Amino acid sequence: MYRVEELLVAVRHALCRLVGWSVDRAARLAVLAVVLRVALAVLVDGHGPDRETYRGWGRALRTHPVADFYAVVPDADHLPGDLWLHALLARAANPDSAAYPLLLKGVPILADLVIAAAMMSLVGWLVGSRAGRATALAYLWCPAPIVVGAVWGQWDHVSIAALLGAVTIAVRSPRRLPLPAAPAAWAVLMKPQLVIGVAVLLVVGVPGRRLATTLARGVIPALATTVLVCGPFQVGILGARWSLADRLAVVADRYTGVSLGAPNLWSVVMPGWHLDDERLLGIPARLLGHVLLGLVVAAAVLLALRAIRAGRTRRATAGAWTVMIALGGFFLLETRNHERYVMPWLVASILWVGVAGPARLRRALPIAVFGLSTAVALITALGWLWPVDWRDPTYRTIAAIYLAVFAWLLGCSGGAGPGRGGQLDLRHGQTQDRAAARRGFDGVVGADRPVRGDPAGARGAGRLSG
Repeated sequence: MYRVEELLVAVRHALCRLVGWSVDRAARLAVLAVVLRVALAVLVDGHGPDRETYRGWGRALRTHPVADFYAVVPDADHLPGDLWLHALLARAANPDSAAYPLLLKGVPILADLVIAAAMMSLVGWLVGSRAGRATALAYLWCPAPIVVGAVWGQWDHVSIAALLGAVTIAVRSPRRLPLPAAPAAWAVLMKPQLVIGVAVLLVVGVPGRRLATTLARGVIPALATTVLVCGPFQVGILGARWSLADRLAVVADRYTGVSLGAPNLWSVVMPGWHLDDERLLGIPARLLGHVLLGLVVAAAVLLALRAIRAGRTRRATAGAWTVMIALGGFFLLETRNHERYVMPWLVASILWVGVAGPARLRRALPIAVFGLSTAVALITALGWLWPVDWRDPTYRTIAAIYLAVFAWLLGCSGGAGPGRGGQLDLRHGQTQDRAAARRGFDGVVGADRPVRGDPAGARGAGRLSG
């Protein structure tokens, strides 16, 4: 036991030295992370079927008007959100050229930079500049995003980048609140499941008395973005060639398995291939997933609001925690998930560790295990580690790790974090045992209740409303 404590102290002091890096050294590490991504993008072919699917979309967008895209490719399982980027790439280069796969991989690499910059800005604003740099570097060097973008060549990061950019604008410029509604709507038009994160962040991150005002101010930019993005593709909310509901149905109903390679609850309780209309405990699996997700999200929101009212956590931490739980619950409990759909949960987890203030090893280590397990799951999905016969046992093992991490995150009580333990003050790079100063979306959080502190818009206020 004594040796374990010595080891934890040694790790803690090592991390303290790491987070004390200068801006120049952090910049060099960030550049190395980008160089690694570019090298992998050039050296590794990626996932062939997905690459050819994107080539086909590029050909359709290059040779036909965007209004005819869904007529030419009726089974396309993406909404118009990221199809605009495919159209730009197809106009910039021939989809059949050798350079096109590299351009496809360049998009998620750029999205990674946007995510890292947003994390650095957001965490730096709420906690401190060193914490912001440490969080951005933790994301850039996390192996899972590298595998998804630079190796696999998928675009899951683009929607995350848009949503995280919207949150950063909302927190840092609360008086310009209508602005982030546009990139948030764009993110949802790329990955509709992100609407769960948007909804819980509004409920927890915006004080109740301002929620209606916030929604009223954001609805027009969101609707305008939806019309501008979808309209040219002849997709509309009402009365268009294709309705948005129709395209959503195509996206949702293309694959109807309980798990499409996702190491989640269903790969444990219903291993192998099963349709999600099969029953478990007398209930169709898809319906059971909806019910479980609803219960988890409702419990998370209630716990977060209770922690805020009791003064046990600041609103920023509670908001990040609730979004993390909601996105994790979606991946673990809903059917029809691919292995890559874990990425929003992973990004939210890294962000939560940064926003939660002085980092604890008890917070950071489970997320590190989470990130490494995700990389193993993704490489397994590509078939590069071991024979296909071993894939299902690997998924079940990683699913057990995911469920354990999720259970641990649920126990963090509305984002307040685990109990005692040495803290790494990322603002100063020193070990400390005292509680960190806490600032929330609605001002300084006192011992018993939130109280108004800094003037509106002051640094650190971080409110989601003006």
